[in-house]
Amino acid sequence: MKLPYENELYELRKWIDFTNANLQMQFLHTPQEIQRVHQWINAITRGIQADYPFYATTLPCVANILFQQNEMGAIFLNPADHANLQYEKREAMEQIMLASQLMYVLDK
Repeated sequence: MKLPYENELYELRKWIDFTNANLQMQFLHTPQEIQRVHQWINAITRGIQADYPFYATTLPCVANILFQQNEMGAIFLNPADHANLQYEKREAMEQIMLASQLMYVLDK
């Protein structure tokens, strides 16, 4: 079964992988790129609202601080936010593993 936001999830994952691979090089982000990232996140948020309300609330907050603009108007990835994403990803994985283990025990 295909999720209604599967394409956006795929595109966001590609963008994250590319960004992670190039973290040592702080490069500029275009307004169009930022708009696409926000659109992907908004589509995913709408898709998970019913099943994952916590993450549906958290994702737009992360999107709002994902980029920062300097005094010259250049837009960069917010390094502080990226560190939070890494932590949240680990925490989310731990929660998924715990939920999986609980479901396994309950199914017995």
